[in-house]
Amino acid sequence: FIPNPAIKSGTAQLPPARFAIGFSQTGLDLIVELVDKIHVPNPGLESWKGDSKQFAIDTNESGHGADNLEFSLYRDQSGKSFLFKQIAPPPSGDLPNDYVFAGNIVSNAMVSSEQSEGKTIYKLHLPSSELYPYAISKGARPRFSILINNNDGAGRTGYLEWASGIGSAKNPVVYGRLSPQIEDKTYLG
Repeated sequence: FIPNPAIKSGTAQLPPARFAIGFSQTGLDLIVELVDKIHVPNPGLESWKGDSKQFAIDTNESGHGADNLEFSLYRDQSGKSFLFKQIAPPPSGDLPNDYVFAGNIVSNAMVSSEQSEGKTIYKLHLPSSELYPYAISKGARPRFSILINNNDGAGRTGYLEWASGIGSAKNPVVYGRLSPQIEDKTYLG
């Protein structure tokens, strides 16, 4: 991750973070680990104003804003984790049965977080139905971006991002490309 120089705060430090992501026929798996001693959530539609993670996929891999699919991952004051679907392409055709529309909590995602000694690890499995209309295919190199918001109690102090296209403007043209890092073979089974 690199800090975005466009958002600054006098003495605030952005927390170190890292992530791992995987796509399969069952959906998307994401793990985010960060060090942040002060947790300040802002649940719901404006979760980006608090400590949260945002990630986005260009569902048509064309760079058009209408194809943008964006989520926010956050914890509330009690430590419960949530996934919120911020933005989704206009729905059409045969939607998956358990599809969740933009502006709602994604209740069919498996979301958890662990926190100890100032380190938080978020784990997420997002079913393929929630990636609609993106279709996962063998050898795909999805266009993706992830951003980690930081708030230490006096408002959003900044964010870290991999690729771009979420924080300063919703622009899938500047998302990064994910490349497979593991051989295509079955390890268990």
